[in-house]
Amino acid sequence: MVYLALTRGGDSVKANSTLVVVILLMPILLSIGGEALYEANTTQNTSGRDEDEDYCEENYEDDPAGCNADTNCSWDEDECDDRDDSSSSDSSSSDSSSSDSSSSDSSSSDSSSSSGSGNGNGNSGSGNGGSGQAPTDTDGDGIDDAADDDDDGDGVKDIDDDCPLDSNETVDTDGDGLCNNSDFDDDGDGVNDDQDAFPLDPSEQSNFDGDARGDNLDEDDDNDGVPDTMDDFPLNAFEQFDTDSDGIGDNADDDDDNDGVKDDQDAFRYDPCADTDSDMDG
Repeated sequence: MVYLALTRGGDSVKANSTLVVVILLMPILLSIGGEALYEANTTQNTSGRDEDEDYCEENYEDDPAGCNADTNCSWDEDECDDRDDSSSSDSSSSDSSSSDSSSSDSSSSDSSSSSGSGNGNGNSGSGNGGSGQAPTDTDGDGIDDAADDDDDGDGVKDIDDDCPLDSNETVDTDGDGLCNNSDFDDDGDGVNDDQDAFPLDPSEQSNFDGDARGDNLDEDDDNDGVPDTMDDFPLNAFEQFDTDSDGIGDNADDDDDNDGVKDDQDAFRYDPCADTDSDMDG
């Protein structure tokens, strides 16, 4: 009809163009009109809901499906609530739960930290002053070695005991770290104890005459009455001299002066230049 009217006006080309534009704009206009209608309806519903705060609960009391179908409502457990209130409630509940959880976690963490700190301090304070080692009581007398004046209980005070932690040892004569009962050479003089007349005296090893004085100190080792300095045989109590220095003591030598004349026929047994005394005048 519009087309005919425009044709009669003598402007058919312009009418055709206008019609095309109208047709092209029609979807847009319908869309805008629909959105406006929806907003109006929503506003009306919201307005109605604002006027009646129990809108969802009253209209969908026992109708979960209808409640959820209404964009303004949401079924929550056993009743239909306003969607905004439900969201707000859920959000608030969630925030509260999150806050409580966070507070609980924080409290738990603080408590754990405090507990850990307490335990740490407790542990640090225990265990023998924090050393982590049990005190030593070598002789098992109930007194720690640190306070015991005889650690090995051998009757010798630690201050006088060369081996204070060995009840079988008390002396280490040569200070070699090997106590005497276990040492084969107590005085460390190079002569084993079983061959040493003075195993605890590094300056003496033998005692020829058994007079309790070591030969190094004894002036008459063989105790024959002749001092060692004058005794050709200081370790032979049966010999003191060797006139002819032939290595045989005069007591055992049958020719003391070594003049070729036996002592029993030699008037001068100690004089190699004479052997006869005819007039017996000496």
